[in-house]
Amino acid sequence: MIIWMNGSFGSGKSSVALELQSMFEEAHIYDPEEVGQFIRANVPGGNEYTDFQDHPLWRKLNYEVLKHTSKTAKAPVIVPMTIVNDSYHNEIITKLKDNDIDVRLYSLIASETTLHNRLLQRGDEMGAWSYEQVSRCCDYLSSESYSTKIDSEKYSINEVAEIIFNLLND
Repeated sequence: MIIWMNGSFGSGKSSVALELQSMFEEAHIYDPEEVGQFIRANVPGGNEYTDFQDHPLWRKLNYEVLKHTSKTAKAPVIVPMTIVNDSYHNEIITKLKDNDIDVRLYSLIASETTLHNRLLQRGDEMGAWSYEQVSRCCDYLSSESYSTKIDSEKYSINEVAEIIFNLLND
């Protein structure tokens, strides 16, 4: 099973992933950003995209790694990663589902003000790339219909993880 946590930057995806991982006897956190960093460091022209998700190789590699990992892992694979592009969602998540891989998608939502404040608290600067993506992420997440939405402004990290854990076991 893949547990994909979507959400804007600052929504708590990584923190919830760590908390959720501790609730399972075994679980693995997979970070697709590391594939983006690999592409930037090792592939000629890898830095040509401001957002490494725009690089077709990023989407292909993450799909292949998640497909392999989901078939070999004995426990859930937790993926804290923002995806706010339908085409990219289809290239990875829908394609995994089409190949009979159990993907559970949860979106952590919060107000733009809260997200901006969280980003500033974690050290991102106003005007930084992640800060500038908040509106786009919030707009997308408020309109998409294929994830279970959880208000990370209303609940603590632990409570969000418990909600997801309970939904997985219903």
